[in-house]
Amino acid sequence: MTYKKCIKCLKTLHISKFYSRRNECKECKNKAHKKYMKDYRKDNNKLKEYHRNYRREVTKKKLGVETHKEFCEICGRKELHRELSLDHDHKTGKFRGYLCSKCNTMLGYAEDNPLILIKAVHYLKGDSN
Repeated sequence: MTYKKCIKCLKTLHISKFYSRRNECKECKNKAHKKYMKDYRKDNNKLKEYHRNYRREVTKKKLGVETHKEFCEICGRKELHRELSLDHDHKTGKFRGYLCSKCNTMLGYAEDNPLILIKAVHYLKGDSN
């Protein structure tokens, strides 16, 4: 039987405890990989947050938005887990206001068409028109 010494933990182990052509045992390699992935995820989440905030600030400057509101301008709700969306007219690019994700999605599905929204109101009221 062949044995090999791990360069990390300095234990002498059977070669089956090593990946091929590696000088560290599987246990040490797996521990190092788990630590690397944990650190990578933490750093990657920080990077994603930085880019998200950067894009938001660039968008605010592009739309000429100075202040930030806390409540949705349609339903009045406050977003608990995220910032309000910057709503804008897709044709003109003009900033319209701050919306919660539900109201912003509603406008998106209605394709910013007031007639669709008026029909939805009539439908909800039970009107036959």
